[in-house]
Amino acid sequence: MGNRTLKNLAVSARNRLIQKSGCVVGKAQTSGLAKFKLITSEDEAFVEKVKSLLEENSICPIKELMDKKKYDEMSFYSKQKYLLDTLDRFNQIKKQIEIENERKIVY
Repeated sequence: MGNRTLKNLAVSARNRLIQKSGCVVGKAQTSGLAKFKLITSEDEAFVEKVKSLLEENSICPIKELMDKKKYDEMSFYSKQKYLLDTLDRFNQIKKQIEIENERKIVY
């Protein structure tokens, strides 16, 4: 194969990838992504549980936040995802609580 043929194959492969992904290479993309979340009573209960666990200085708060029955019925990968989702939610709520507490402190 000549250099020209190889280059043409590479260019056509690149173009196919661009068309499949919808991305245009070489142009800066500005992403205006916004995240929306519906607040449910379950979330409020989770927040209250996190607050109480933080006040108690619990040794293993994640274990106490997770539903053991639900966890035992899951597959291996579902268990991992559930654990990571719980950790993520816990960290987000913990940061929110810390920010609220900092606002309450008067210097």
